[in-house]
Amino acid sequence: MTQQGRKPNMAPVTPHTPPASPRRLSYVRLSSIRPAGRNPKRHDVDHLVGLIQEHGFVDIPEADSRTDQLVGGHGRIEALVYLREHGQPPPEGILTDDDGEWLVPIIEGWQSRSTAQAEAVGVGLNEATARGGWDQRELAAVLEDVHADEPSAFEALDFTAEATNTLADGAEVI
Repeated sequence: MTQQGRKPNMAPVTPHTPPASPRRLSYVRLSSIRPAGRNPKRHDVDHLVGLIQEHGFVDIPEADSRTDQLVGGHGRIEALVYLREHGQPPPEGILTDDDGEWLVPIIEGWQSRSTAQAEAVGVGLNEATARGGWDQRELAAVLEDVHADEPSAFEALDFTAEATNTLADGAEVI
């Protein structure tokens, strides 16, 4: 069910539907990861670096098997490149090979029909997150608990205590 209580549009499965490609997790050299040819999404790399340093690499990027380019996760890859270029050790979740090259988990197996579809997926993944919004009071409660129980995790979120209080009062700050 969607947020508005409607069922999402789902195409019926027919005998003519091709079988789904299995998804797999692969570890790929950071230096060989190819971004999409065009990616209109901008990223707060400093924020992503802080999250990765605090929590490890937990949100795995997705690649298009047709193009061997990313369709999701560009900002996270930018953050890893930044960390590597600044002499930081690989964060939790990143492996290294015998040469010290960082190995990044990537979800592979999805294959676009066309460049237009790959670009639509990239935009759609980002837009779906942006459209979801926040339940302001629940977010405030979560932030207050994180602040009390894990101060460093709260700091990595880059919310101020004042913003959390404002959320608790029901005002929008995001």
